[in-house]
Amino acid sequence: MMPYIFDMLRRIASGFAKARSLVREGGKSRNRSAHWNELRDEYLLLHPSCAACGGTFMLQVHHVVPFSIAAGLELDPTNLLTLCMGEFDCHLKLGHGGSFRYYNPHVREFASDFLAGTPGVRLRLLRAAYASRCRD
Repeated sequence: MMPYIFDMLRRIASGFAKARSLVREGGKSRNRSAHWNELRDEYLLLHPSCAACGGTFMLQVHHVVPFSIAAGLELDPTNLLTLCMGEFDCHLKLGHGGSFRYYNPHVREFASDFLAGTPGVRLRLLRAAYASRCRD
């Protein structure tokens, strides 16, 4: 009975995460490729955990270089990274330096260091992500 409840809660949380993502994305969805949803779903199947914390809850696919800057990279799998909006808000904090108006050009490096780091290292990485963010 309990696994069923946890699965149901995970699905509900995932629905909320998708809804929040849609609101956050705003006008971006009009500019996205028609193939984006399919690619995102395939990417999450191949990379089913957060690259930064290892979590599997509220996963999102992050563009390392935003497609608003380099439209040709929108569907390039080498420009994608799985990050979560779970316990550590990795997508927001590491991927965007705390604001979705920015992006972190060092997100891959920070994510792998965050995954292997101690709490002190993680705090330094979060501060570095905020300091190194670039305007979208």
